[in-house]
Amino acid sequence: MSSSLQRLLPLFERDWARHLPLVLATLVRTDGSTYTKPGAHMLIAGNGEYAGLLSGGCLEGVFGLGSGCEGTMDILLRRLDGSNVTGNHEALLWRC
Repeated sequence: MSSSLQRLLPLFERDWARHLPLVLATLVRTDGSTYTKPGAHMLIAGNGEYAGLLSGGCLEGVFGLGSGCEGTMDILLRRLDGSNVTGNHEALLWRC
C-alpha cells in the first residue's frame, strides 16, 4: 500500500469500525499550477475531519500566499459505506 494511502488508515479504521460513512476523494486530473499530481487521495469524515491532502492547503481551507493554487483539479468523490463496499479495509483502499 502506498504511503499516501497509509496516511488515511487511522481515520478510515476509526470511522469504519463505527459504521460511519466516509468519502474518498481522488485527484484524477490537473491543469496548470497545482501542488499534487493525479493519484493523490484525501479521506473525508462526516464531521469534516480529513486525512491526506489534494492540494497544498488551497482546497483544504488552509490559505497561505496562494502560490500553486492557480491550477484546476478534477476530483472523483466516492462515498464509502456498508451499502457499497465489501471486503477488508486495506484491500478497499488499495482498489480505490
